[in-house]
Amino acid sequence: MQPESLHILDYIPQLLANPLPRAVLCSVTILWGLLDCFLGYRIFKASVVFLGAIFMSMAVGEGVTSIFPQMMAVQIGAYVGGFFVGLILSWFLYKVGVFIMGMWLGATLVLPFAAHLNSILAVLLLFVAALSFGILTLMLMDVMIILATSVTGAMRVILGIAALTGAISAEVMQQQSETASRFSADLNFNLDIRYSICLLVLGVLGFFFQYRRYLLRQKQVNDA
Repeated sequence: MQPESLHILDYIPQLLANPLPRAVLCSVTILWGLLDCFLGYRIFKASVVFLGAIFMSMAVGEGVTSIFPQMMAVQIGAYVGGFFVGLILSWFLYKVGVFIMGMWLGATLVLPFAAHLNSILAVLLLFVAALSFGILTLMLMDVMIILATSVTGAMRVILGIAALTGAISAEVMQQQSETASRFSADLNFNLDIRYSICLLVLGVLGFFFQYRRYLLRQKQVNDA
C-alpha cells in the first residue's frame, strides 16, 4: 500500500473533530491572538520570525507534497527544512516580514467582502489589498505594526473561539476542503455577524491599548 500524501491543511478538520485536540489547538490560537492583539508591537520581531517560518514550511511542504505525493519521508523533510529556512530568512530579512504582516492585515480587512465575490474578483481584491497594505506598512512602520498585530491577533482570537464553540465545525471545514472552488469557499465560514462585530471591537481595543503604550514609551525616550 502506498502512503498518503502529507497535506497538513487537510488534517485540520480531523483535529477539530476530536474534543481534546480541538481544545488544545483553539486555546493556543486564542492565547497567541490575545498576545498579538495587546502586546503585538513588543513581541513583533519574534512573531514575524515565527510566522515566516510557518509560512515557508507550508509553502515548501505543500509544494514538495504535490511533486512527490507518495514519498512521505521527503514530504516531512520539506516541512521541517522549510520551517528552519523560514526561521533564518525571517530573522535576517526583517523588513520582508514587516511587509508580509502588512499584506496579512490587508487581506484580513477585506476578507468579509471577498467572501461574497466570485473566485477571480476575490483573488484580485485580496491581492490589491495585501500589496497596498504591505507597502503602507513599510512607509508607516510603527503605527501599521500596531494596527496589523491588533487586527490579526483579534482575528485569531475570534476564529479560535468560533472553532472551540462549534461555530466553525469540522464538517463545514471538510466540505470546504472537498469543494471544487476551495479558495473561495475557505473565505467564508458562514459565521454569525456577532463574531465579526466582536472581531472589530477587540481589534479596536487592542489598537488603542498598544498605541497608548507606544506613546508613553516615546514620551519616556524623549524625556530621557
